[in-house]
Formats: sequence, structure tokens, C-alpha cells
Amino acid sequence: MLFWNSDRPGPGVDPDAPRKKGIRRFWELLWSDGKKYLICNLICVLFFVPCALTVSYGVYAGRMPVTLLAGLLSGIPFLAARYGLFDTILRSLRDEPSDWWPSFRRAIGSAWKLYLPGGMLFGASFAAASFLLYWKFRAQETDGVSQWVMPMLYLLLLFMVFVSVMPQMAVLDESFPRILFNGLLFVFGALPRVLAAALLQLVYWGLVIALFPYTLFLLPLTGFWLADLTGCMLLYPQLDRIYRIEETLRARREEEDRAHLAARFGEEEADRIMQKTEGKGTEAL
Repeated sequence: MLFWNSDRPGPGVDPDAPRKKGIRRFWELLWSDGKKYLICNLICVLFFVPCALTVSYGVYAGRMPVTLLAGLLSGIPFLAARYGLFDTILRSLRDEPSDWWPSFRRAIGSAWKLYLPGGMLFGASFAAASFLLYWKFRAQETDGVSQWVMPMLYLLLLFMVFVSVMPQMAVLDESFPRILFNGLLFVFGALPRVLAAALLQLVYWGLVIALFPYTLFLLPLTGFWLADLTGCMLLYPQLDRIYRIEETLRARREEEDRAHLAARFGEEEADRIMQKTEGKGTEAL
């Protein structure tokens, strides 16, 4: 039941059917695409382990330069896997029927200009946060809540930027500096939703770390996809409203369909077929 023929396109969802919301939408996505999330999550765990080990070495040794270097280098392959997970989740949220595994490989293979700088940036940033929080805890500076305000605020802001940038990396055809700038703007433009998604990540991973090693078995099952899916469900409607993601992708697919038909049947016949299908693409024939 775990693996299946990923070369076969999924059935998708009727485009005329209204989308469910809330928990009903969550269970609908989990029922239709849960296996995809699970496999993506296993890939993320595979690249997370060396990242966690190398960063932990620098943290426990008390060497900030080693910690930052470990985050810089190991963050690249880990963010590539995480990028594939976000790409899969956002395809599900768009109800996009596609060959999942080929799409997953193409997404990772074509986006190295995004996750290379992104992995270095987020890898070093989260490594620095781990270093600060660990040594704050070891120093037992617990005389007041104020001792933890700055490290936790830094981590919260980092999660806010992360949850704003990652979905845009998966759907926008822009350079990483441009996406990072858009992500910072999105933080302020959709602050309540971004804050909720960031708090969800912060609380989720805080519980995983606080209850470690009892939560170790959760990593292969729910490790990354659960918080990412829930956060994307919060943010995607706002992203689609601002960037018109589905409208742009629909127009791009129709243009690709028309070019394919024109090369095969000619311009006039291609126009006739596209009018007949009413923008639903060649799948409607």
C-alpha cells in the first residue's frame, strides 16, 4: 500500500466542484494524496538526518562557526527535499492531476537556483537559532521570561519568513532574491495567516524536541508534511488571490495545449479544438 505506479496520472478533482474547507478539505487531501506526502516526508527525513547531526556537533561543541558552516552546507540538500514537498502540497491544493514522481523530480532538478541560496540562508539561520537556544538553556538563565524573549522572537520571525518564502518558491517563476523580497512583503500583507502558520511550526517542532526521543517515531510518519500542509492550507488562498497562481497556470497550460495542437493540426484546427474544449485543455477531448 505504500508505493504505487507513480507514472500514472492521478484522477484529480472535478474542476466544477466547490472545494471543501477546513478539516473536510484536510481529510480530502490526505485521502487522495497522503501517500505522496509520506514519500516526500521520507525523502526530507533522509536529508534532515545529516543536517541535524552536523549542526548538533557544532552546537554541542560550542563552536558557532562550525555550526553555521554545517547549516550552510547541509541546508542545501535538505531544502531541495523540502522544496519538493512544498511543490507536491501546492499541486494538491490546486487539485492538479499530474504524474507526481516525474513532476517531483523535474521540480527539484530545475529549481537549484532557488534552493541553493535558500538552503544556505535558512540552513545557517536555523543553525544559529539552535546554537543560541541550546546555550541559553545550558546557561540556565531562567530568572525571568525576558531571558527567552529575544531568542524565541528571532525563531518566530525566522519561521514567518520561511513559511512565506517556501510556497512562493514552488509556484513563482522568479529569482530567489525577488522571491525573498516578495516573501517579506507577504509577511506584512497577510500577517494574521503568516503568524498562525509560523506559530504552528514553532509549537509543532517545539513539542517534537521537548518530547524527544519519544517523538522520534513520528519523523517518518508526520515529521514535515503535517505542519507544512496545514500551513499551506492557511496561506494558499491569500497567495492565489495576490499572485493569481491558478489563473496564470491555467493560461500557461492552455497555451501549451494550443501550441501542441497547432504543430499537429494547424492554427485554424487548433483554435477550433480549444474553443470546443472551452479552456479545459486537450484532456477534455
